[in-house]
Amino acid sequence: MEMSRFSTVIKQYVHMPIQLFGCLVNLFTLRVLLRKQLRSKTTCVYLATIATCDAVVLFEQFVYIANQVHLWSAQKWSCRMIQFTFYFTLHSSVLVLVAMTTEKYVSVRFPLKASLWISRKRTGLVIVLLLIVSFLVNGHNLIFRDVGISFYDNVTVSCDYKFVDKTTTYYFFVTQVYTWIDSVLYCFAPFLIVATLNAMIVITLLREAKIKRSLSQNREHATSQEAQITRVLLALTTMFLLMTGPLAVLLTVRRIAPSDTVSKVFRYFTVLQYLYHSLNTLISMCCSAQFRTHMKATVCCATVEQERSASASKSVSNRQSEAMDNVV
Repeated sequence: MEMSRFSTVIKQYVHMPIQLFGCLVNLFTLRVLLRKQLRSKTTCVYLATIATCDAVVLFEQFVYIANQVHLWSAQKWSCRMIQFTFYFTLHSSVLVLVAMTTEKYVSVRFPLKASLWISRKRTGLVIVLLLIVSFLVNGHNLIFRDVGISFYDNVTVSCDYKFVDKTTTYYFFVTQVYTWIDSVLYCFAPFLIVATLNAMIVITLLREAKIKRSLSQNREHATSQEAQITRVLLALTTMFLLMTGPLAVLLTVRRIAPSDTVSKVFRYFTVLQYLYHSLNTLISMCCSAQFRTHMKATVCCATVEQERSASASKSVSNRQSEAMDNVV
């Protein structure tokens, strides 16, 4: 009973504030990424999609926990929508991250062909296809979820699967197949793919470092924006690996040797999940001077062009005043 009460306190006073804070952070980063100067960049399209999915995930979990503590009554339609939205956006966020990492590896490994292979239209098509895959995998939550009564973890409202006949194929799919699909889509496969691609990107960049040193300063300036985008991606994927690594280990243990202790430890480690979805895009964008400039401009309610024009006009006026002084 003491553990159940402690778990409820953790949900209400740790998880819920993080979720609400994460929603606000992701909405801010989305506002920055939707600026006119950033919309055309494929990396920003990926980041905007991830920020949107993360904001929905956190808000959905905030609503779900609030629902469990009876801030309002649960309904069948809200139960199904909440569960579907959570898994749909959760898997979509990770799949888009994998796609962005793959695209960045292609642009680093094949810089001359990247402009032909990568475009904003193709990026949008990839995102749409990933969203369709996530919908097909998680669409069953819209049909078979239902509201019930549960005293697990001191919670009296639950939203779980309802089975009339446990010998059906769907019961086997939910209890045996879907649990592994969820683990593979969110942790195992993305963890391995992102870790491998990150290592290959770093190796490729180190290999090309010697060549770049021999290039002119102008060439280095031309590639500085690409280097900043690469740092953003590496920061984002590194954060993903650090935050989901413990969850992947605990998921494996829970699937192979399920126990109440492992389940309780896993629930406490979900705070890492919420922190990742709250801060991933913000921290990664802070690694780029270009993004920091746009974030500052967003906070100050100004455009980058206005800042540049103001500084340019100031320098012109200074030169004019200096010329007048010389004439005098």
